[in-house]
Amino acid sequence: MANSLTDVAEESTKGSFILVSGIIIATIISAVVSIFVARFLGPEDYGLYSLSLVVPQIFYLVTDFGIREGLIKFTIDAQKNGQINLGIKIIKYSILIRAIAGILCFLLLFVSADFISEVILQRPNLGFFVRIASITVIFQAIYTTSTHAYIGLDKTLRSSIITQIQALSKAVFTVLFIVLGFGISGAVFGYVSGLVVAGTIGLFSILLYFRGFDNFVDSQQIATNLKKLMKYGAPLYFSYMIIGIMPQLFDLLLAFFTSNYYIGNYKATANFMILLSLVAQQFTTSLLPAFTKLNGGSNSNTKSFFGMSHKYLTLVIIPLTVLLMFFSNEAVQLAYGAKYSDAGFFLTIYSSLYLLTGIGYLVLPSLFNGMGKTKVTLKMNLITFLIAIIISPLAIGFFGIIGLIVTIVFSYFMGSVYGMYKAKKTVGINFNFRVLYKIYVVAFLCIVPSILVATNLTAIPKILLGVVLYLFIYLTLLPIVKIVSKSEIELLEKYITKIKPLFILKPLFDYYDVIFRFIE
Repeated sequence: MANSLTDVAEESTKGSFILVSGIIIATIISAVVSIFVARFLGPEDYGLYSLSLVVPQIFYLVTDFGIREGLIKFTIDAQKNGQINLGIKIIKYSILIRAIAGILCFLLLFVSADFISEVILQRPNLGFFVRIASITVIFQAIYTTSTHAYIGLDKTLRSSIITQIQALSKAVFTVLFIVLGFGISGAVFGYVSGLVVAGTIGLFSILLYFRGFDNFVDSQQIATNLKKLMKYGAPLYFSYMIIGIMPQLFDLLLAFFTSNYYIGNYKATANFMILLSLVAQQFTTSLLPAFTKLNGGSNSNTKSFFGMSHKYLTLVIIPLTVLLMFFSNEAVQLAYGAKYSDAGFFLTIYSSLYLLTGIGYLVLPSLFNGMGKTKVTLKMNLITFLIAIIISPLAIGFFGIIGLIVTIVFSYFMGSVYGMYKAKKTVGINFNFRVLYKIYVVAFLCIVPSILVATNLTAIPKILLGVVLYLFIYLTLLPIVKIVSKSEIELLEKYITKIKPLFILKPLFDYYDVIFRFIE
């Protein structure tokens, strides 16, 4: 397996494209379904639907054990050492462990659904819906384990396909059940059906894939590596438990302090953030194999790859964030209608979370996990969790939803600052703040012409004209203000042109050739 910087960068680009393109398709499908459900149910019932999924998601987190990221790292390490059969055995045992944990959590949640709904959620009528949703704990565990296993096996296309199957299945069943008149029950049934289908297909597809291998591995070797996997995954398990449980705890606080109407508006806002996070997380996930392959080699290669990936990810995420911030009202209006009157302002504030990309919010976890420094990831998330949990009750009590959103952004900021410090101290990574400053300034300045030109237009023309004009100005200024150099564009073109679907970007590279000839 290639582990030079050039080969790793090329593989990472291809893997990122497959994962991100797959999740974009799945995200579009999920977005349409979420809009359909929110519009059909209205803020009140949509708030109840959202609350019915809170506790099952908490129970799902219990089944993780840090196995997902561990599978990627350990499978890649096994392939690097010519031990593919060992990697396959680890995957099989990991699926078994998570399935057993999922069954136990499902049984516990199923029998306690009425108590949880009445005492914790303060909505006794949600017991039936929580009981229905409890089955997702098993199948979501299997589904996510299979997709991460495929990433570790360098089969990102299979992972992407399963993700799209989940979104499509959820869409079909959700629309069907709601159209048949099942209301909240239909929305929950649709959510459950998508994960059942994806989990089942993920399990059987990966078992069929393994049939072509000789799986004999010494049992002692399996036990030793499973122990290493659990040791590696333990900090990640606690890390993702506290970060994953955080939104659910916020929902519980909102259940006490706010009405169903405001919860519905907040969840409509959160849906936009989830869609953006799904895309961003695929970039992050695709970087984990790269840092794993570079680990153990030259430290300069790790630093170079971090700098390159961090810069390009910032170049992509920051302008998308700015667009979402300034066209949030129009986006919410188109998606959910006038009933969700507060969601647009909530989204403007909440989307600022991704402005933290420049300080490593998305890249640092992959760096530390790929190097085996999972305790650093745990400490980053622990800082985030503690700040958020301490401040959020007061923030919600005094300022409502706005207070919660500001608390979330601030807590992640502090966690990322700690990550920056550890990256500098342990790996010697320096952030290029001069370039980052230019990216932020250009990204925000480019929105001004878009707003001025599109001010008096209705929602759809305003978004279309504003986005097109913004991207044209932004992409034009990148080489002019020397954020990207000619050599960087040429290297990027080399990687991207090897991915056939991206031939549509060739006019952009031709345009950059013209710009560089003009400014040189």
